[in-house]
Amino acid sequence: MSNLDKQHIKGGAGMLRNSGSVDFAEGRYETPSAYDLQRLMWVRSGASSHLDEVRPRIYIGDIMAVKETHTSPRQREYKTPPIPDLLHLLLKNRHPTGPVNEVWPNVYIGDASTARDKALLSNLGITHILNAADGPGRIDTGASFYSDMAVRYYGVDAPDSRDFDLRKVFVHCARGISRSATLVFAFLMINEKLTLAEAIKTVRKHRNVLPNAGFLSQLCHLDMALSLERERMQDPYKL
Repeated sequence: MSNLDKQHIKGGAGMLRNSGSVDFAEGRYETPSAYDLQRLMWVRSGASSHLDEVRPRIYIGDIMAVKETHTSPRQREYKTPPIPDLLHLLLKNRHPTGPVNEVWPNVYIGDASTARDKALLSNLGITHILNAADGPGRIDTGASFYSDMAVRYYGVDAPDSRDFDLRKVFVHCARGISRSATLVFAFLMINEKLTLAEAIKTVRKHRNVLPNAGFLSQLCHLDMALSLERERMQDPYKL
């Protein structure tokens, strides 16, 4: 505590004694005036932070302390990794994977051969099929191919189909590496609140995937947009 602070505190105490708010001779207490109390509150013995312990186990803080309390270190410090780092995550420790793999609970990624294997799909209990390579000249199965199965079929060319009730979903493209993986990454980021790096690590535990450079760039933009959205939700007053 500086000499100046000590002088202020002594002056504040003297001010209360001289004002008659506290009669030390008689041991009788009287509430000081609002003016005197304000003077005391402005005399500080040290700098305040966003959160201070004012009594044992009693803290006073501001909205920044609330944000920090409810925000994990991952959310506070996260930045979308550069593409070379993401490629490293996608390519390291690769191991053989089969034609279909469960990469998230009840979410499978596979190839075209699996998409045409109705017996295998039935054994897996698939209820939804998302074809990321739909259309003539590609994997043109269509809803009619599965008309004898109790499944819902969705055919898309871009990661824009996510508003349906997921039970057990098979996502495929031609090889189950690029387009289908991009859709699953987007799903994990939007619905499961994973970052792009976390989504990659999750899927790579079960299957070798590698979105092309264009898809990876779009995923980076999505990751940055979702990160900014999380920041705005945590701090609604931030412009």
